[in-house]
Amino acid sequence: MLDRIKSTIERKLEQEDGSDAVDVLISEFPNELQEMLWGEVEDFSDKDAVDYLTEKLILRKRALLPSEWTEIPDTMEVITNNPEAIQESLDRAHEQGADFFLGKGENGEVIASTRQKDICYKSLFLERAKKIGANISREALLQHQCGKLLEDSNTGLLCPSVEGFVNTHEVLAIKMQRLYGCSISDIIYERNNATWPEGVDIDVFFEKLKAGIIFLNEHGYHHRDISGNTGNVYVGEDGTPYLIDFGSAIKSFATDDPDFYQITPEGDYYKSTDIGGVNLIKQKLIDYLENK
Repeated sequence: MLDRIKSTIERKLEQEDGSDAVDVLISEFPNELQEMLWGEVEDFSDKDAVDYLTEKLILRKRALLPSEWTEIPDTMEVITNNPEAIQESLDRAHEQGADFFLGKGENGEVIASTRQKDICYKSLFLERAKKIGANISREALLQHQCGKLLEDSNTGLLCPSVEGFVNTHEVLAIKMQRLYGCSISDIIYERNNATWPEGVDIDVFFEKLKAGIIFLNEHGYHHRDISGNTGNVYVGEDGTPYLIDFGSAIKSFATDDPDFYQITPEGDYYKSTDIGGVNLIKQKLIDYLENK
C-alpha cells in the first residue's frame, strides 16, 4: 500500500520540477496547513523541499486508510447488558441542568454522571451517528488503547480513561473518566470563565502534547481531529495536557518500518499532520493571550 501511495505522488510530479513541484505538493494539503508548510521549507533547496513534502504527504494519505480492528480487551466493560441505566443517567443529567452538562457538538454531547463525580458519558445523537457511520465501540477501543499507551509513555500527555461503552439501537455512549479543567477552546473563546492555569509554562505544555502525539503516531495511531480544533486539547487543573474525542481516530499502519519516519534532510522524525494541528493551536493560544 505504501508503494502505491508513493507511485501516485510520483506520477503527479512527473511533469514538474523545482519550485513548481513544491507548489503541487503543498496544494495537496488542507488550506489551513499550507502556510505552515511554506514556512517549514522556506530555507530548503527545491530537491530537499520535494523530498520533505513528499514524505509528509505519504504519511497523511496513509493515515486516511481504513483502520485496523482488534478485539475488545477483557479490561474494558461492554455495558450492553444494562443500557437503560446509562440512559437514565443521561436523562437525569438533562433534567438537572448545567451542572451536569459538560459540552455539546455536532455529533453528540458529554454529560457528567449524576452519581459518580469522576465519571462522564459521551453520548452520540442516534440520527447523526447513522448519517456519518459512527462506530461507538471502535471509538471507545481506540481511546482505550491510546490511553494505555500514553500511560506507559512518560511523555506527560494523557487521555480520559475508558471504563466501557453502550452500543445498542437506543443508546450509543462511552463511559469514561471525567476531566476537571478546560479546553484550549474554552480559554480562547472565553467560555465558562476558563483561563490558562497560573504557573503552567505554555512551551512545556505543548512539548508534552507533541511528545505524546509522536509516541501515538509511532505506534500507528492518528487522532485526525486536532488540526485547528482547539476543543480537543484539554488543560487539566494541574496543567496536564489531555487529548480528547477520538471519534475520527484511526490505527492505520505497521510500526516495523523505521524508514517510514525518516524524512527531513537532518534525519528528524516527521510528527504527522496531528503535529501540524498542534502548532496551529499553540499559535492561536499565544495570539489570544498576547492580545487579551
